[in-house]
Amino acid sequence: MKKKGLLGLIAFCGLLGLLMGKPQTVHGQTTAPQQVNKNFMVYYRAWRDKTMQGVNTSITDPNWLTMDDIPYGVNIVNVFSYVPKEQEELAKPYFDKLKGEYADNLHARGVKLVRGFDYSKLLQIEYAGDFPTDAEFDAYAQALIEELMTPWKLDGLDIDMESQPTAAQVKISDGVIKALSKYIGPKANNGTLFLYDSNASYMAPFENVVDLFDKDEGNYVVLFVQDDPTVADVVITNIDFSTIKTHTYEIDLVANDNAELDFTTTPRLVGQDADEMNLPDSYSGNPLQINFTSGEITAKAHDIDYGVQNYSQVGIPITGTVTSDNGTDALLEIQDHRRDKPAIQVLLSQVTSFSSGNQILHAQFRYDNDDQEAVISEQPISILTVATGQTVPSIPGKNLKLYIYNGAIDYGQYTTVLNWDIVQAPQKNHFWAGSGFLIHFKGRSKMKKTSNF
Repeated sequence: MKKKGLLGLIAFCGLLGLLMGKPQTVHGQTTAPQQVNKNFMVYYRAWRDKTMQGVNTSITDPNWLTMDDIPYGVNIVNVFSYVPKEQEELAKPYFDKLKGEYADNLHARGVKLVRGFDYSKLLQIEYAGDFPTDAEFDAYAQALIEELMTPWKLDGLDIDMESQPTAAQVKISDGVIKALSKYIGPKANNGTLFLYDSNASYMAPFENVVDLFDKDEGNYVVLFVQDDPTVADVVITNIDFSTIKTHTYEIDLVANDNAELDFTTTPRLVGQDADEMNLPDSYSGNPLQINFTSGEITAKAHDIDYGVQNYSQVGIPITGTVTSDNGTDALLEIQDHRRDKPAIQVLLSQVTSFSSGNQILHAQFRYDNDDQEAVISEQPISILTVATGQTVPSIPGKNLKLYIYNGAIDYGQYTTVLNWDIVQAPQKNHFWAGSGFLIHFKGRSKMKKTSNF
């Protein structure tokens, strides 16, 4: 079966290197094991099966291959078979095994089986008038399914186009294809397949019924590099530019949990011309920027130290110093990895009083945000509202001011616990209480008091 047309190969080099946390460019050729995504179809030459000896071949060597030998990763098998007249009995053992062990074994692996047949068979419909009726088209479609597919436990049909039919013949084949599409393929929506194997040079028999067939766009295979299993090429094959000039692909791959990675890969195209001659050069596309994200908000609460204070500091705002292992001055260090960003509020509350052993310090926190102070208490209060589409920033420690009340103050080292919540912002409400928390954190503050209080 010879196919004409420009075929292409796109390799997104190094894509899985990013997924595994090791972004780097890889080679385009490999013999390492492969992981298959989407569809990977093969043509199985039935006349070379172990059970079909001496059919449609002049090769005298015994056949040794069986359908059980089809490698894992293949998920569609075209039962490609031509049995010449008077060789039907020689082919019978194969077809008996096909509808028994072969079909059952492959179905158990999730593989679908389709039967290929020549386009000319579509034109063999019998009809009484000048043109087939809808009923005649329907009856012939069911007859084809019963002849080629159902008895062998197959999952679909594949039309093999090797000719250039006339306009009148195309009109007939359109009718048969439309009738078949009621029972198999995407329109039937019953898990069966309806494929068209084009010759890529004469598209009239296909152009009126293109939507009735399963499409193979998006089919790709991941080829792992032999000397580095963390890196691979994503390879897309059988891209036909003879009739469709633009192809769109969606690739589904799994990144590590919470991976926050940026990576750039460049597609590369190689292929053949209409005479099936390899193109002398490869062609590089525009760089593709890939941004992986967990889609979550993460945050880390740090301690804040207000140092040694004396009575002269009573009643005036005191700024603390954030203590952290990374030198940040953020009291609540936030990383917003969301792609979709609904409005967010950051809430703060003080869980415990300022205490040093059994001693209580009469003081309060106020959060200073754009000259608007919010008093921090046991009730969570919103200290920051972030609009829809905006990134949630970290909360600076300098905005949390300490105020010490006038009165009797005992010497000691006082500490308290702060509680942070990040929630989706309500439409009309400055405060947020109750359930619905997205993130919940705790931090500590402390201060020392001198003896001259």
